Amino acid sequence: MMNENKFTPRAEEALRLSQESAEELGHGYVGSEHLLLGLLREEEGLAHRVLTEYGLTDEMILSVLRRSVGAGLAGTAPSQGLTPRAKGVVELAVSEAARMGSPMIGTEHLLLGLLRESGFSVTQATVSRDIKELRLVKTLTPDGKYHYAAHADLPKSEMSNKFLLIFSESVKEIDSAGNMLVIKCFTGMANAVCAALDTLHWSGVVGTLAGDDTIFMVMRDDHNARELVLQLRKMMSAGQ
Repeated sequence: MMNENKFTPRAEEALRLSQESAEELGHGYVGSEHLLLGLLREEEGLAHRVLTEYGLTDEMILSVLRRSVGAGLAGTAPSQGLTPRAKGVVELAVSEAARMGSPMIGTEHLLLGLLRESGFSVTQATVSRDIKELRLVKTLTPDGKYHYAAHADLPKSEMSNKFLLIFSESVKEIDSAGNMLVIKCFTGMANAVCAALDTLHWSGVVGTLAGDDTIFMVMRDDHNARELVLQLRKMMSAGQ
């Protein structure tokens, strides 16, 4: 799948399990969702401990993926290899290891790569306009990467209205499994939607993770997850 000479044995195993996860789901590619599964399934690494502390389980992620992404014929090898986003995650993991002075890339660096992977590319003019009005600004992080954050001076009522516009124009589907939510967006929209979600400070949210077209939200418990799904679905309907 890639040159693994710089990866620790645990990271190599996580990457192998990522490919195995894609094959199990019948997906012809290895995406960031499979990397997440691989990190969770490699039970000896630091990434596994962090993910399980946040309540993520193998069954939970598989359930969400089967319902949101779908599954093909199990056993189909991921002939397309890593998706561009997954490659970006690995590249960021390499950068994180270098920044931290580590000669090898471990599971913790792959997890950091998943968390730090950012960047926004939007084609819909209306969504681009609403992002500007919400004052999501591109800020430089200490590691030299960019991410979107909300302007602190934006009134909360205005922020809510602009979020509704972004959300209704960008989100395709919302689902949950246990205390985890998955929000499927149009390609390139997830990062901005996630940044907008973070501005509203939802009760019960432990953390969020955005890819190119998918957002994962970890809630404190199943009840919080179900309640937020209902609220977000109402917002989708209200904005249409």
